[in-house]
Order: sequence, then C-alpha cells, then structure tokens
Amino acid sequence: MKSKSNLSKLVTLLVLCGFLILAIKHGNIIESLIFVILILTFIAVKFIFNKN
Repeated sequence: MKSKSNLSKLVTLLVLCGFLILAIKHGNIIESLIFVILILTFIAVKFIFNKN
C-alpha cells in the first residue's frame, strides 16, 4: 500500500512538472501557477480525506 502511495506522488509530481514545462514554453506562467495551485489544493484535499 505504501509503494502505491509513493507511486501516485511520483506520477503527480511528473504531471505537475510536465504542465509547468508546457506552460513556460507557451509563456503562460501566471496561468500555469494558478493551475498548479489548484492541482496542489486538490491533492491536499484528497490526502486529508484519505487519512480519515
């Protein structure tokens, strides 16, 4: 179970890095930051609900 959690964290990190790279290539840094903040908020909420 722990390895699955680490794998999901790794995949999430890779996805975030991918979106950041794409956004920087297109020059929408502010939009990408807002998007990353939304994703991080979603992940935090998911982890909080998983603990309960």
